[in-house]
Amino acid sequence: MSDFLTALDSVNTQVSIQALNPGGLFQVAAWPDSVASVADIVDDAGALSIMEIAPGRYLLETDKERQTELHATLQGQLPQTLGTVTDLSCARTCFTVSGHGAAAVMAKGLPLDLHLEAFPVGKVLQSAIHEIAVVVRRTQADQFDVFVYKSFADSLLHWLHQAAGQ
Repeated sequence: MSDFLTALDSVNTQVSIQALNPGGLFQVAAWPDSVASVADIVDDAGALSIMEIAPGRYLLETDKERQTELHATLQGQLPQTLGTVTDLSCARTCFTVSGHGAAAVMAKGLPLDLHLEAFPVGKVLQSAIHEIAVVVRRTQADQFDVFVYKSFADSLLHWLHQAAGQ
């Protein structure tokens, strides 16, 4: 733990913050009695990544070239009796926080245990940074993707730069 706290005090420009424009981003939500069926549909939809953000609730990510195709696939395979599909492609943006000290920067405002044992690569959690709702995905030991509503993106980016000391 002391190494982690030391990293908090020595965060500097070794941390990179990049804005990404996710291609297609879709939320799929299952009705309570259809979670297993919807999980199968999500697994077979062909998304680049699937982030389970709650039981029966997923964010599916794809590139811009397959955005329309994935949306059509989801709409065609997921009847309204099982759940819903919402296109979030224009509603969210993503920041990648990477580099030595990325976890320390994130820990300044994210009330989660960011040690690799508690938050391993591939894990996705919903939380808040500086009272801004976010979905955080750890993509590497020293890299995080932070999905945020576009209307809060400037505020979050400002906070991230301040936290990184940039």
